[in-house]
Amino acid sequence: SVLEAVAKRCTKKLDVHFMIENPQKFIKETSKLGAMMMAVHYENCPNLCRTIDEIHEAGMKAGVMINLATPIRAIKDVITMTDMIGVMAVNPGFGGQKYIERTQEKVQELKILIDNKGANTLIEVDGGVNDVIGKRLAEAGADVLVVGSYIFNALNPLERIDSLYKL
Repeated sequence: SVLEAVAKRCTKKLDVHFMIENPQKFIKETSKLGAMMMAVHYENCPNLCRTIDEIHEAGMKAGVMINLATPIRAIKDVITMTDMIGVMAVNPGFGGQKYIERTQEKVQELKILIDNKGANTLIEVDGGVNDVIGKRLAEAGADVLVVGSYIFNALNPLERIDSLYKL
């Protein structure tokens, strides 16, 4: 599998984001490959609480991703069950898309909910992130930034990575 090939080459802990239907079918396989985190999409998990429990039982941290159109209230009941909530800052499907500005507002709303629940849940943002947008998201409450094209399309990727660490 693709995941198996990546796991063989990776020297860092795997944080796997499944943007597929029925991601629960891959929990055991993902755990066996040594992933430390498995994130699933709220929109693709009709039995989200069970899926989160199964991810934890398999020895991984559990993340839940939401598309930008999904209201924060949809995940309020799983905030204390998850290790991370991720907000898609683009329409899922392919890399290189432009960041959607209302993401920052969604992150702020999510941060308030997490604080009100007294949870230790991390906030992740995935899509369209660069150093300027990343700084604004970090100030809004984001803990984890998923960065692809900004690094991989750079003439000097290491310089870009360093700039992101300084946020």
